[in-house]
Amino acid sequence: MTSCSALQRKQKQPNTSSSIPRLQVNLEHVFGFTSMSNSLISQDHSTVAYAAGRTVILFNKNTHKQDFIISTACKTITSLSLSPDGRYLATGEVNILVQIRKQIHSC
Repeated sequence: MTSCSALQRKQKQPNTSSSIPRLQVNLEHVFGFTSMSNSLISQDHSTVAYAAGRTVILFNKNTHKQDFIISTACKTITSLSLSPDGRYLATGEVNILVQIRKQIHSC
């Protein structure tokens, strides 16, 4: 298994070979979740937010679609909290880093 810092080093190296095409990869679906006592919250009646590693998944129960918030840190997201008005999501990670993510919207 490659460490997060090793992945970051690999990403920083420029592609010097013209024979290797540069591809953009988009996350389409996440299977699984990080099991923590407070890692599953209900945003509203149709959207559920939960953590899976370094990613927060916003799952719409009505449409079965997912939206993602991918952490730029290399630590696992272990807790989630929603603002009282339901517009902002805060995440806590394995270390003590807490981040306010973005305005939440339904998928």
